[in-house]
Amino acid sequence: MINSIKNIFVRSHLHLLGTFSIDSTKKNIELDEAILHSVLKAVKNSKEYKDKKLNEKDEQNFLVQQLDLCLNWNRIDVARKYILESDLLKTSLLRNAMYKAINEDKPDFVSEFLDLGLKSKEFLTYRQLIKLYNDLPTDSAFYNAFNHKKYGKYSTLLLCKNTNNYVDDIYIRFKDVGLVIKHLFDNFYRNEYLKYPYDMLTSLDSRRIIEQTDEFGQKEENIELNIFCFRHRHIEIDDICDKPDVHLFIYAILAKKPRLAKVFLKHAKNQLIGCLFATKIFKSYALYNESQRDEYNDLAVEFEAIAIKLIDKFYKDNPEASFLLLTRTIPEFGNTTCLQVAHLAKDMNFISHRCVQELLERLWYGNMSKDYGFFKMSISLLFPFIVPFDFFYRGRLIKNYFKEINNQDCNSDKIRPEEKKYIINRININHSKESNNYFSRLYGFFQAPIVKFLYDKIFYTIFLTLYCYVILCDFYPIENSDESPTRQSLNISVIEIVLIIWVFSFLIERLHHFYVIESKIFWTKCKFFVSNLWNTMYATAIILFISGMILRFIPNRPDCYKASRIILSLDVILWFFNYLYAYTSVKFMGPKLIMILKMLYELIYFIFIALAFLMGFGVSYHALNYHNIRPSLSLVKNFFLPSFFIIPQEYYTAELLLDADTCEVNRTDRHLTDEYSLDDCVDKEGSQVALALYTIYTVFISILMVNLLIAIFSNTIDEIQKESDKVWKFQRYSLIYEYFHRPILIPPFVVFYPLGYILKYLSPFVRRCWQPEHDSTKLFDRFMTKFFYRYRNGFKSNLSDQRLKKRLIEWENRMFHQYLFDQSLEEHKKIENRLQQNLDTYDFLIQKFDSILVNTSTAYSKIQELNDKLENIYIQKFVN
Repeated sequence: MINSIKNIFVRSHLHLLGTFSIDSTKKNIELDEAILHSVLKAVKNSKEYKDKKLNEKDEQNFLVQQLDLCLNWNRIDVARKYILESDLLKTSLLRNAMYKAINEDKPDFVSEFLDLGLKSKEFLTYRQLIKLYNDLPTDSAFYNAFNHKKYGKYSTLLLCKNTNNYVDDIYIRFKDVGLVIKHLFDNFYRNEYLKYPYDMLTSLDSRRIIEQTDEFGQKEENIELNIFCFRHRHIEIDDICDKPDVHLFIYAILAKKPRLAKVFLKHAKNQLIGCLFATKIFKSYALYNESQRDEYNDLAVEFEAIAIKLIDKFYKDNPEASFLLLTRTIPEFGNTTCLQVAHLAKDMNFISHRCVQELLERLWYGNMSKDYGFFKMSISLLFPFIVPFDFFYRGRLIKNYFKEINNQDCNSDKIRPEEKKYIINRININHSKESNNYFSRLYGFFQAPIVKFLYDKIFYTIFLTLYCYVILCDFYPIENSDESPTRQSLNISVIEIVLIIWVFSFLIERLHHFYVIESKIFWTKCKFFVSNLWNTMYATAIILFISGMILRFIPNRPDCYKASRIILSLDVILWFFNYLYAYTSVKFMGPKLIMILKMLYELIYFIFIALAFLMGFGVSYHALNYHNIRPSLSLVKNFFLPSFFIIPQEYYTAELLLDADTCEVNRTDRHLTDEYSLDDCVDKEGSQVALALYTIYTVFISILMVNLLIAIFSNTIDEIQKESDKVWKFQRYSLIYEYFHRPILIPPFVVFYPLGYILKYLSPFVRRCWQPEHDSTKLFDRFMTKFFYRYRNGFKSNLSDQRLKKRLIEWENRMFHQYLFDQSLEEHKKIENRLQQNLDTYDFLIQKFDSILVNTSTAYSKIQELNDKLENIYIQKFVN
C-alpha cells in the first residue's frame, strides 16, 4: 500500500493524483464527481492512451466502459466532458447503454443519446420491449394494476419472479400490457397489444424469450435458434419495432417514469393525446395505490397542464387545425381522439379551455348561427318550415382560419377547396358558404343538438302535464272505466294510451343512448349507463311505470288497483326529477345540481353517524318511560321517531315527561312486571331520568350535530362554487354528446326509430328489386342515412385525405417544439431575473458595506481625536 502511494508521487504517475477538499466552502464539486473525474482523467492521461498504442476498436471499448461507469454513477456532466464528445463513439455503440438508461430511468442519458443521433427505430426490438416490461419491479404500479385486472379488486397477490406455482403468470406478454391499458382506461381503449399479431405471444413464449436474453435485451450468443415472437412467422422477436417512440412513451408512463416519458414525447408525434393519455393512466393508478395517491394525482395535473399549454398554443396559431387535432382519430392510441381521452380522464381544466368550448359550441348549434335570439328561436320552434327561407334563415358564417399549415408558398402544398370543410358526424364545423337548398337547410335546423334539446323538453313538459292529469283526475279502475271522461271504446282513457306509447318511446330512446356508448364491451356499457344518475332515474321511472300499468290491467282486484295507483303516484316524482337534466345547459343552474348531489352524499355519511345517537337515545328514552311492551313494528316507530323529530325541533314527547307527576295512573301502585301500553302514562321514576337525558340529547343534536351538518354543506358549496365554471363546462360536454347522437325524431315520435333498423336489414332485398344506379335506390339510401342510421360514436372528424393528415401531424410537431423553445426561453428569463435580483442584492450589500466603512472610518477618526485630547490632558496634568 505504501509503495503504491509512493509510486503515485513519481513524476511519470502524477496524472493519477487528484485533490478534493471536503471542507471546501465553495461546494462546486461533489465527492462522487471528484472520484469519477479522477478515474477518467487517469485513463485519458495514461501513457498508453497518449502514445496511441490502442487500436480503434480497443479505444472504443474503453469509451464504452467509461460510459458504463458514468451511467452507473448517473453523472451525465462527466460523460459529456470526457466521453460523448469523442469522434470514435458511434451511435451503434450506444445501444446497450441506451437500453440500460431506459431500464434504470436515467432520462438525461436517454436525451443525450437521442441528440447524438441514436434513433429509437434503430435499436428497439420486440425482444427489448418485452424485456423492459418483465424487468419492472413486482411492487410497481404496473404490477399492481396487472394484479387488479387478473385477480380482482381485493386480491393481495403480488407476482414474484421466484414463485414456481404461477409459471404462466410470471412473464409479462404483450397481451398483458394491452389488458392493463384497457383496464386503466375502463375498457374504452383497445390498443394494438390486444390485436394480431401481438396477442399471439403466449406466456411460455415470453418465458423462453426472457431466459434467452441478456441484461441489455440482446439475444445471448450461445443461442443459435431464434424464437419467433408471432405465430405467422413474418416478424421475428429481434426485428425492430414499428412506431418505437410510441411504445417507449407508453412504457415510460406505465412504468411511472414521467421524466423519461417527456423525453420520448419530445421525439415522438401526437404529443397532445400523449399528455392526455398520461393523465388518464396516472389518475387510474391513483385509484389502486392509496399510499401514493397524491403523487400520482400531481403527475396527472402536471401532464394536464402541459396539454392545456399545448392546446392554447395550437388555438392561438390556428383554431381550425386545433379542432381537427381534438377530433381526429389516432391509430397509435387505439383510434381514440384527444377529446375522448380528456373526457375519460375527467380533465375538467382541459375540457374548460376555450378551444374545446368553442368546438362544443359549434357542435351544439350545428349548422345554425349562435346569434339566434330568444324571439327568433321561439318562432323557429313554432314554425320550423319557415326557417329555410332567405328572409328568416341565418346560417353560421365563419371566417376560414385554416391557413397553410406548413406556411409554404408552393401551390402543391396549398389546401384545396374541398379540404376546407371539416365534418364531425354530419355537422360541418367550418364552412364559409351555406347551401341554398330548402331541404338541406331544414335538415340542418332539425339536426342541430340545441333544436333537438329544446323540442325534447317542450314535449317532455306536455308528457308531464298529461301524466299529472291522469293520476289526479282520470285514473279509474278497469271495471269502472265508463266514468272516465276521455274513454272511447277502450277500457282505459285515450290519454293513458298516449302515455303508454310515450313511455315506450322513452325506453327506445334510453336503449339508443346505451347503444351509442363508446365502449364495445356490453358490461362496460352497463357500468357507465348505470353510473349516470339521470340514466338510473329514467330506468327506474320506466320500470315503475310498466309495473304500475301491469297491476292496473288486472281486473276485479281492488288491491292491485290501489298498488298501481301508489306506484304511479310515486313514479311521477322521478319523472319530475328527470326534468332537472334540462338545467345542466344553464351555466348558473348546472353546478347547483352538482351541489345537491354532493350534499346528498355528505348527508348519507352524516346519517350513519347520527344514527348511533338516534337509536341510542330512542331505546334508552323508551326503556325509561315504558317497560314490558309487547314487540311489534309500531314499537320501532315509537322509539325511533321521537328522537328523529327532535332534529327539526319537534318536541311533541316533552309533555309526557312534564306531566308524569300529575298522571292519575302514576298515583296508584303499579308493579314492575305489569305490561305497559303506549296509551299509559310514562313511568314516574324513569321519566325523571329520561327528562334529563332528553335535555342533554336536545342540546347535543340541535346545537352540535345540526351545525356540523350545516358546516359540511357550506364547505361542499364553497368547493364547488370555486370551480363552478369548470364543473358546468364538463357537464355540458355530456349534454352535447347525448343530444348530438340522438336521432332527429324525439319522444314520442322516436317509436318509429326501430323501423330504421328493420329497413336497414331489408335494404339488401330492396336493392335487388331496383337497379343499383336507379334514382329510387339512391333516394332510399340517402333517406336511411339521414334519418335512421346511427352516427359514429364520439366526436370524430372524417379526415380521409392523407396529405392533410400528414401536414396536420407536422404542424402539431412544429408547434410542440416551438412550445419547448418558449419554455426554455422562460426558464432562461427566470434565471436572468434571478441573477439580476442577486446582482441587485449584491449592489445593495456593497453600498451597505461602503456606508459601514465610511461610518467606521469616521468613528475611528473621532476615537483618534478623543485619544489625542486625552493625551494632551494627561501631559498637562503631568507637567503641572
